Amino acid sequence: MDWKGRQVRLLGVTATRLQPAGRSPAGQLSLFSPGPDAKRDLARTVDTIQQRFGSDAITRASLLDPSPRRTVRRAKGEGRGK
Repeated sequence: MDWKGRQVRLLGVTATRLQPAGRSPAGQLSLFSPGPDAKRDLARTVDTIQQRFGSDAITRASLLDPSPRRTVRRAKGEGRGK
C-alpha cells in the first residue's frame, strides 16, 4: 500500500475472542510493557552473554562512546587465530 505521505484520518481496531476479566489463565496481559517473565529472560540472556564474552560485551547504547571504533570480541579462553 502506498500512502504517499498522506496522514491517517481514521483507524479502526477490532478485538475478537475476548474473555471476561479473571477467566484468562494468564491474567490480563500488558499491551505496552513487558511482563516479569520477559524481564527475567532478558536478565538471564545478558548474564549468559557477559559470562561468555566478558562484562563489557553488552551494555546500554546510551552508555557507549559516540566515536566510531571497531572491536572484535572473542569467547573467554579463545586464542587468536594464526
